[in-house]
Amino acid sequence: MEFRQTTSFEMMLLAQNLLIDREALYQSRCLELEEEWSSLPGVQASGTLPFPLQFSADEADAINEDASGALRAMELMQDSRQLLGELWPDKGVVRPEQYDDAKRLLTQAKTELIDQLAHSEAERIAWEESWPFDD
Repeated sequence: MEFRQTTSFEMMLLAQNLLIDREALYQSRCLELEEEWSSLPGVQASGTLPFPLQFSADEADAINEDASGALRAMELMQDSRQLLGELWPDKGVVRPEQYDDAKRLLTQAKTELIDQLAHSEAERIAWEESWPFDD
């Protein structure tokens, strides 16, 4: 149980989820890791190992922006999941008897999402055209 509360475990968990969460959160955590590098048990046991990664200020800004976007996307997905409730299509499958209700709620989710994210008519059109759940 103690290992689960370590930075090493957190980095392994993030790495395990790279294909799901993409690299933004992992890179963001790497930026934070530099601050605690010297206090990690493996680094302390090995002496004074330098932090192995280098990020420019522009790279760090881009990483932080990507991580913020990833977290925002997860929040939006969670909002959609809450809106659909038990109709949320696990593994992309909706039972036939729930199809019409799920479709109605997905249309509502689409409207709410576009209202939140589209800042121009061009963006609204782009969202409309790329929405995956329309017939």
